[in-house]
Amino acid sequence: MSVSDWTDLLVDPSPIRDVFPSPPDLDECGLFFVHIDERGTGVTLGFDTDRVPDDLLHENGHTPANAFEFFVLFTAVTALRVEGWGGGANRSVRISRTAEGGEVAVSVESPTEHLAFHAREARVTRARGYLAGAP
Repeated sequence: MSVSDWTDLLVDPSPIRDVFPSPPDLDECGLFFVHIDERGTGVTLGFDTDRVPDDLLHENGHTPANAFEFFVLFTAVTALRVEGWGGGANRSVRISRTAEGGEVAVSVESPTEHLAFHAREARVTRARGYLAGAP
């Protein structure tokens, strides 16, 4: 699976595929949000990118979008491991199918941080283009 094929693992890839002809590489996106919900055994990761397709010209019909953000919710999370988390840069993000083929495996790593877990499913819960500074 190529780096951009992570959308194949989503329950519904249309929130990303309807916007991007080729999905963004997660290593090139900013990971700006991590929420671990022990009540629902879920993890939500929020990404943003300044790679905005040409056909995403306006968010509200008036303002050009020059950035795009999306949130991926992973449900029924198991084997959660967090080490040295502190908001570092240069993270590598990998989303793949486990060797058994049933679960989604997620890994976020930097030289000083590590976040890893398995999940039953992954879905985009929010995706939007927006104006980030001057166009």
